[in-house]
Amino acid sequence: MRVLLKEGLIVLIPESVGETGEVEAWRSTHASHVLCVRASDSQSLELHDLGGRDEACREPINVISNSPDPIAKMISNFATTPFDLDGQLYQSVESFWQGLSSPRTAIVGAWRNSKVLGPARKVPNKVTAIRSPMEDKRSRLGRGPIGS
Repeated sequence: MRVLLKEGLIVLIPESVGETGEVEAWRSTHASHVLCVRASDSQSLELHDLGGRDEACREPINVISNSPDPIAKMISNFATTPFDLDGQLYQSVESFWQGLSSPRTAIVGAWRNSKVLGPARKVPNKVTAIRSPMEDKRSRLGRGPIGS
């Protein structure tokens, strides 16, 4: 078997029918795999299989609500993931965050999934806003909310 070394590339060229079969068998079981170069001694070079590219590289995903990737959609703040927090039902993480910015008009329930959870309703006026430590500090200093 001949080996060609180029910048960022190693090419294996089989020189017999047996080597061709070995290369084809190896290629079929290692498609899209990532290899790591390790020197075993000064005379040889080893390529170690790190696994499939998705698993070995763990490339970041772009988490946005209109992503073509269903996993990214599911973990976006806008995903329909109803949950109950302190007796209040929220349709998504985003509806919870919006409720923090304006607790009297927080949207509770699911506007997209009303058959399951019932219609959205307003939070009673006696909702206690959850504030960050920074907002508490600003309040004690007599300053308005952050961004005002």
